[in-house]
Amino acid sequence: MRRGYLALFAMTIAISWSAHVCAPLALAGTVYIDPLYGFQKTTVQYATGATQAGKIPLLADIYQPTNIGNGPIPTNRPAIVFQDGGAWTSADRTNGRVVTAAVYLAQRGYTVIATDYRQGATAFGIPVGPHAPVIVGQTEFGTAPYNGITASGTVGLVGLPAFRAGIEDFAVAMDWTRDNAAALGINPNKIGIAGGSAGGIDALLLQYNNNPIDERYRAQAVVALVSTMMNNYTRIQPGGPPVFLLNNVSDAVVPWSPQMSQRFVDVGIYREQWYQPTNLTDHNVRWDDIPTLVPSATPATSGPNLLERVRDFLITSELATPYVVPEPSSIVLSAISLVAFGLVCRARRRRAA
Repeated sequence: MRRGYLALFAMTIAISWSAHVCAPLALAGTVYIDPLYGFQKTTVQYATGATQAGKIPLLADIYQPTNIGNGPIPTNRPAIVFQDGGAWTSADRTNGRVVTAAVYLAQRGYTVIATDYRQGATAFGIPVGPHAPVIVGQTEFGTAPYNGITASGTVGLVGLPAFRAGIEDFAVAMDWTRDNAAALGINPNKIGIAGGSAGGIDALLLQYNNNPIDERYRAQAVVALVSTMMNNYTRIQPGGPPVFLLNNVSDAVVPWSPQMSQRFVDVGIYREQWYQPTNLTDHNVRWDDIPTLVPSATPATSGPNLLERVRDFLITSELATPYVVPEPSSIVLSAISLVAFGLVCRARRRRAA
C-alpha cells in the first residue's frame, strides 16, 4: 500500500508539473504581455467643458478586455487615459493612432480611456477648431493643472487658452477615472497617462508642472509621443512618475528637446528615450516602427516595435505586474490529480482506523 501511495503521489506531482511547465501549450499566456483577450468599447460622458458658446459634453471611449477563453479577465487592473494630438484643433478619440494602441492594450488586460477634449485655438487672431474659443479655470481644480506654464515656439501660435484647456480636461478625465475605478474594474493607484503630439504635450505639462501635484490627477506612468514641454522643462522636479519619450529628432512641428529629456535624468525620474529612425523629419507616429536608443537615419531591421516598447515600459514602470494564466486543460489535469491523491489518503486513513 505504501508503494502504491508513493507512486500515486509522484504521478500527481508529475502531471501537475508537466501540465504547467513542460508543455508549451499548457499555458494560456502572460497577462499584460500576450493578447489573451478580446475587447469591447463603450462611450461615456466624463465631463462638460466651458466655451464661450456654452458648456459642451466631453466624451470618452472605454476599451475593456473581454474573455475569449484564454483565462479570466484581470480584476483591479491598470488603466491608461489617452489623449489624441491635433494641435488642439482637430484631435479625434476615434483616430487610428489612438484606436490601435487602445485595442492592443485592452487585448493584454488593460482598460484604456480615450478622451475628447476641447478643441479651440486662436491662430493669428482667428478662432480655429470646433470649440473655439474655450474658457479655462472653470473646474474644481481651478488653474492648478497649468499654473505657471507658458507657451512658446510653434505651440505658442495657438495661444495659451487652447493647450491649457487640454491640460485641464486631462486632469478632469484622470479624476473621473479614479472616481469610477471600482465600476471599471481598475486599480485607482495604477492609472497611466498617454498622448501623442498635443496630447503628449498636455500629458507632460500636467504631470511635471512642479511636484507634488493633486493626487486626483496624478499618473503612475507617462507615455509622450512626438511631444515636448517647450521652455517649461525646468518645472520638472524630483518625485514625478516614470516617463516614456518617443521623438523624431528633426521634427519641425514639435522640435525634440534634449534638455527636457536630460532634465528627467538629472532629477532622478526614470526615463526611457526612444527615437523613430524611419521618421526623423516627420511629425508622426508609426506604431509598427522599430524605435532606436540613439538617433539614426538607418532603420532598425529587428527588435520590438513601438507598441511592444510601450508595453514593456508599462511593466518596467510597475504600472502592471505580469502573471501567467494556465490553459484550462492544465487546471483540469491538476484538479483530477489532486482529487485522486485525496481519495487515496482518505482510503488509507479508513484502513488504518
